[in-house]
Amino acid sequence: MPAAPSEGRLLAYLRRFGPYLITALIVFAILRKTSPSEIAAQMREGNALAMAPLAIGLMIVLLVLAALWDVLVIRGSLGKPGYTDVLRGKAGTAVLMMLGYGFGHGAYGFWIARMTGCGARRAGGIVAYLVMSDLATVALGASLAMGFAGDLVPAWLRLVAPGIGIAVLVSMVVGPALLGRMKTPPAFLDPWRLVPTWIGYAQIGGRLINMALGITATWLGARVFGLSIPFLAMAAYLPVVLVIAALPINVGGLGAAQAVWLVAFRPFATDAQILAFQLLWQTMTGVGLLLRGLPFVRRVLAEIGEGKRRAEIVPAVEA
Repeated sequence: MPAAPSEGRLLAYLRRFGPYLITALIVFAILRKTSPSEIAAQMREGNALAMAPLAIGLMIVLLVLAALWDVLVIRGSLGKPGYTDVLRGKAGTAVLMMLGYGFGHGAYGFWIARMTGCGARRAGGIVAYLVMSDLATVALGASLAMGFAGDLVPAWLRLVAPGIGIAVLVSMVVGPALLGRMKTPPAFLDPWRLVPTWIGYAQIGGRLINMALGITATWLGARVFGLSIPFLAMAAYLPVVLVIAALPINVGGLGAAQAVWLVAFRPFATDAQILAFQLLWQTMTGVGLLLRGLPFVRRVLAEIGEGKRRAEIVPAVEA
């Protein structure tokens, strides 16, 4: 039976305002234990300025490499565009990552659809393939680190992380075989049909390099700031932190992200120290996102506009 109008409205309100409510509750719970003045004091005490080059430099290096891994998938699916185009599109749309992981990837998919003319379904499938690749990278990287982390990592995480990574890898092998037998496979699944398995695995290997750089830079940033978090603990937990931070239950980078930082790294520092570092690091990497992306935003918007005009002209000509 369809939902009653009142239930439909309730669900709409929950979808719209739920993340804000969850964020508010988490922030309230955190601030009950740690006051803003304590966090501000730790920000002043830590070596914040020395972190900035690490955070901003990390975001630029990650972009250069991530565009390379993305172009393998996009060209494998569509035969275009080139590396510099993908670099520009990724940089310009990733500015919206400041609002949330979903905003940045949604804009990226929209740019791919307009820039290449492949349509919303194919572009959505490409973005889904990229997101699944990121998820596999996080899971596999965390699984590797957990092998060295000993009792720092709970048993359940040792089972879940490798399971997720293996499931994505298997889909890259099974996808071409299954979809190749279908008469009209869904356009959304084109990446799983067209991208060769070896390319799928190669770009995940590349993303593991990105993750290793991100973990190392974050660990160095924490050390520079004054936190003594063991490298293996950072390597085991930071991938999980990144997954939680990407969920749409965070608003403007606040909420569950801070809570999971506290749960993961509380054995190594006070809550105020962890929150001070996390908020500063998040702000600085956000500045890196803006610095690397703003020079391309105008061009990316123009390309989206041109793609829209082309999409409108083709049906008119065909008619």
